[in-house]
Order: sequence, then C-alpha cells, then structure tokens
Amino acid sequence: FLTMSTVVAALAVINTLALIVVWRINPTVPGLNVWSLSQTLHVSGWILAVMVIQGVMRGPFYTVINNSLNLASMILMLEGALRFRGFGRMGARRLLVLAALLTAVAISLLNRDMVTRRYLWHDAICVLCLTATALTMMWRTAPQERVVHGMAAGFMLLMAAAIFWRWTIALTLAEGQRFPYYEFNGMFFTIVALCGLGWVYGLMLSVNMRVRQEVQAVSQIDPLTELSNRRHLEA
Repeated sequence: FLTMSTVVAALAVINTLALIVVWRINPTVPGLNVWSLSQTLHVSGWILAVMVIQGVMRGPFYTVINNSLNLASMILMLEGALRFRGFGRMGARRLLVLAALLTAVAISLLNRDMVTRRYLWHDAICVLCLTATALTMMWRTAPQERVVHGMAAGFMLLMAAAIFWRWTIALTLAEGQRFPYYEFNGMFFTIVALCGLGWVYGLMLSVNMRVRQEVQAVSQIDPLTELSNRRHLEA
C-alpha cells in the first residue's frame, strides 16, 4: 500500500509539473492557471498522505487538511473548465468559488472523526465536480473540438465512476462496519492515477488546439486595417 501511494503521488507530481509548464508557455489561455493551482492542491494532498503513512507526520487534523485539499482541487478543476470554455463571468463567480472552498473545509472538519460519513460527503462532492467538469468541456463544442475535449472529459468521467464506486461501498456499510481501506484503495488509487494522466494529456491537447485556433485567426487579419486578409479569403 505504501508503494502504491508513493507511485500515485509521484505521478501526481509529474502531472502538476507538466501542467504548470504548459501554463507558463501559454499564460494567456484562460483556465490554465486555475487548473495548475488545482493540480498543485491535489498533489499536496497525496504527498501529505504518503508522509502520514511513513510516520513523518501525525496529528488529528491530517484528515481535515487532506480532504480540504482534495475537495478544493475538484472545485477549482470545474472553475478552470468554465474559464477555458468561456462560460459565465469570472468576476461574478469568485464569491461562489470562495464560498464553495470554505464549505469544503467545513465539511472536512465536521467529518474528521467519522470515516464512513467522510467518504460519503467527500466522494459525492468529487463525483459532482468531475461530472460537471466533463459536461462543461463537451457543452456546445465545435465538431473539430469534440474529439480533443472529449478525451479530457472521458477520463474525468472514468475518475468520477471510480469515486462513485467507492461511495457506493461506503453507503452499503452496516453501522460499525470498517471501511475496507487497504483492501480496496490499492486498486482505486491505480485507476485514479491512470485517469489523472489521461486527464492532463487531454487538457494539453485541448490547450494546443486552442492556441492553434488563435494563431490561425490572427494570421487571417491585417494588423493595420484589422480587416480580413488574403489568407482569410483563401481559407
């Protein structure tokens, strides 16, 4: 279990670094900065988990911090998708995002001593955020964007399905029954790690398509008159 957690944490670090590099190369693409922050929070939760398993860190509020980081990551993932697709006004959503983040911390704090209830709340919010993010990526896409955005959305839905699977196990536990943490989470972490790799790769493809579309649009406009040039007429 320790080895699996370490491998998953390492993959999360790789995903985070890759996403940050893509953001720094394309700083004007909306949503990339939020996705980078989301992935940074996600990897922080994994590193914290490995430190606890190895006995480097202990304390009653580890679970609160870990769950808060994971839930905040999911909320920001959705916000990044909304910005990337240009839905709504970013300024109007800031208070909503802040309220959602504070609610995630409050939920984690209230459920810190109740394992089953913690899974029920945490996983339900994760499933909702992942599903909403996938729908946002696919909503009203152009035909040429469907395959590219669909890759990222597909891996998000797979991750949501895996988390929903864990949620159903927690839901069916009898009172006082222990959650099969070590027996179940090894396979669960593997699925989540692979989906995370696919999600980041899909986002990179989506960003690449967005940048290419912007470059193509700029190349078809005369910089002096701001009218369509010969390239636009030949396209």
